[in-house]
Amino acid sequence: MTEDEKIRELEIGACLALKQNQLESAERFVQSMFVHARIAREDIEAADGGMIVGSLKNILVFAARNRKEFFLKQWLMEVWRNICLIPVHEELGSFINSVVFVVTDKKIPDVLPKLQMIVKQFLRLARFHHHPLEKFAKEWLGTTAEIASRGFGEGSLFLVQCYLRILYVSDDWQFVNGQLSSYYFHFQVASRRHGYEDACRIFGLVHYLEVALWERIGKMPDGVEREMWERRLLRGILNLICNVARVTGRTERDILTTWMRLVTANGGSRFLQRFQNLYSAELCFWKDTRPNSYQALGVD
Repeated sequence: MTEDEKIRELEIGACLALKQNQLESAERFVQSMFVHARIAREDIEAADGGMIVGSLKNILVFAARNRKEFFLKQWLMEVWRNICLIPVHEELGSFINSVVFVVTDKKIPDVLPKLQMIVKQFLRLARFHHHPLEKFAKEWLGTTAEIASRGFGEGSLFLVQCYLRILYVSDDWQFVNGQLSSYYFHFQVASRRHGYEDACRIFGLVHYLEVALWERIGKMPDGVEREMWERRLLRGILNLICNVARVTGRTERDILTTWMRLVTANGGSRFLQRFQNLYSAELCFWKDTRPNSYQALGVD
């Protein structure tokens, strides 16, 4: 029997044991897979690390779909500790995204804190090893949009918070800018479907990230690059306001004042001082780039 066949047999055995509610037997299958995971950590050529990660992912997803919550909560972190150092970055990202989707889909909130720890560790490893995050972030945002389309519950909030963390820890401005554009699109869709105020309950958390990015850009040396990123951030926010107004049938002034009101109501005094700097810069950018629509705002 080849190594791949052994791993596949252990995966099938664990899933069958879970289906028959034989949890101790399922645990033994998982522990046997850890032996192969250790080999893959030490010598990636001696074992198919991607297949090991995929098989353990399938077992945990199967457990979640079949409501074996005790097994999932007991073994999630142990599985992660055994696979996180296997040098298969994309497969680890797929592992996290798959488990996150089924946990939020099946509404298993007790597992979310463990998943949050896993995401933080994954991001630290990715940053240390300079692994790209585009595919991981794209899949995560897809899950966020899917779960949010069903309502703004605990799972949606968790997904948005983690997604914004992905962008916050990145030093790649091109990546952040591209991901923000995609995020704003889903913000618009949620506003059209649920109304702007309700969409802000979840997607509006991006305003904290915008403030942090504005301050980070402000620490860049004066020059063309700093001006470019300032304009890109301000243009993204302006387009969001205008597009939300369009899809909700409201005026740009209404969305702008609602944005300010919601941030003022939910932010602390220290954050509001920081937000005011971004808000003032946004109005100046609006006045310079779209003077006609700016006059209609009546903010002078």
